[in-house]
Amino acid sequence: MKKKIIWTVTPAALLVITLTLLALAPMILSGNRVKNRIVSMVNHRLPGDLQVKDWSLGWFSEIQIDGISYANRAQGLRAEAAQIRSNRSLWGLISNYPELEFHRNHH
Repeated sequence: MKKKIIWTVTPAALLVITLTLLALAPMILSGNRVKNRIVSMVNHRLPGDLQVKDWSLGWFSEIQIDGISYANRAQGLRAEAAQIRSNRSLWGLISNYPELEFHRNHH
């Protein structure tokens, strides 16, 4: 009888945990720790330095990024933007991912 209860409760508990994490994903991704980690990963791949003051992500609200700067001293480049807003939400990006493909010109 105990095994039957475990086989019923465990999947249900995992489902609840998964749904909770999905619901909280925008809040988790908007946090400074995750933002700093992602910016750090991007900086390891860029030939310069990207800085982001703050960002806000939501499943159904627009994506907003504040205080963006990029500098590449070796090439004399510097760019800043006070704010970038997307008219898409996280759900909009996920549900329309084929539209996000980058098209390259092939010669």
